[in-house]
Amino acid sequence: MTVIARRASSFRQGIVLGAVTSLCCAVTACSGPSGSATSIAKMDPVELVVNVHSVKGVDQALEFEAFARNVGERTGGKITFDLQYGAVLMPVESSLSGLSDGLADISLIVTSVSNELPRTNAIAGLLSDPDRKLPHTLLAGAAAMYETAVEDPDLRAEYEAQNVELLGGTAVSNDLFCTKPADSVSDLAGRRVRLAGEAWSTQAASIGMVPVQIPLTEAYEALQRGVIDCVIAPMYLLENRQLWDHAKWIIPGVFALNTSLVWGMNKNTFESLPPEAQNILREETATLFRTDISQILTDLSEVATLGPREHGLQFDDPNKIRDVLASGSVALRAASLKKLADAGIADPEAFDTAFQERVARWESSLVAAGLRTSDAANPDAVRDAYAALGNSTSVLNTWFDEIATQLR
Repeated sequence: MTVIARRASSFRQGIVLGAVTSLCCAVTACSGPSGSATSIAKMDPVELVVNVHSVKGVDQALEFEAFARNVGERTGGKITFDLQYGAVLMPVESSLSGLSDGLADISLIVTSVSNELPRTNAIAGLLSDPDRKLPHTLLAGAAAMYETAVEDPDLRAEYEAQNVELLGGTAVSNDLFCTKPADSVSDLAGRRVRLAGEAWSTQAASIGMVPVQIPLTEAYEALQRGVIDCVIAPMYLLENRQLWDHAKWIIPGVFALNTSLVWGMNKNTFESLPPEAQNILREETATLFRTDISQILTDLSEVATLGPREHGLQFDDPNKIRDVLASGSVALRAASLKKLADAGIADPEAFDTAFQERVARWESSLVAAGLRTSDAANPDAVRDAYAALGNSTSVLNTWFDEIATQLR
């Protein structure tokens, strides 16, 4: 057996969406280098080393184990995986460089900690308007980010320059949860908030909060000890990481979506595989998204149901900060367009327009499928809409199937 990379790679909490096959082949040419095997039947067995950021046994690790199992079965055992858990081989901040250098075969890249991906990092500012429907904007933003990752040549070129094959991308919501309530924006002034990324630092500062950069793994203890007062992060982490033990007060869904999560593969490794195997990796990445996003929605449903009943969570009125964030979103979008231009995008406005059209299209398809919606300005409606996600399997399956059909 050939071991492609003898050290590491990093796949973290999954979220990659849509299905790809012929579309992705059109984007990447799906052809290995001269002399590589032309089919799975003719290829030598290979082992791909994967660094899983989460520890063994949690949802994200279980999902990637399923990914590895599915790829192995579909390739007749020609592709296997060495899963290394807990980011022991490659920390989050080294994801891009480790993947580029061949330390990893497959990795989730957290782009917000990388200066080499300015085009990707600029996208968050395009999704900063707090006037939105939930959970529709969250799901539509994830779909749009994935579609952009597999279709947009300017975004793909940013990764090719780093010797990375971009497999897909996603977005997650960012919510505010704190250890105590606030009656107004002025009550938030001076509170220390854990966050990650420039867009959210800008938003937090606009309402007088003090951004604190600490790893998410340290947030529980930091809340417990009073090192921080609040967290800006996806709400499902209240359940997923038990942050609801200390953070009881929530303003949902009005911060910029987090678009800084993409999955990539060392380009040399990817191109050494036959087209058939490349397609399987892409298709199973899409399946991984479907499973993972469904788990996130299950967690959100639990936050909305068990949270208030068993953990004392309070969904509070986002109108307290909405006007400030809405005003700031105009400046954030302008800054993002400038960053896109500085990063070599010839027509940033066209890039933004195409991205917003994708968001609108996927949001409309959710409405057509019948998913319950709520205005982000109504905290009770948001809570009820999230609670209803636990009974929305058939609706969401219809939507996932539509994604798979359109991106095939």
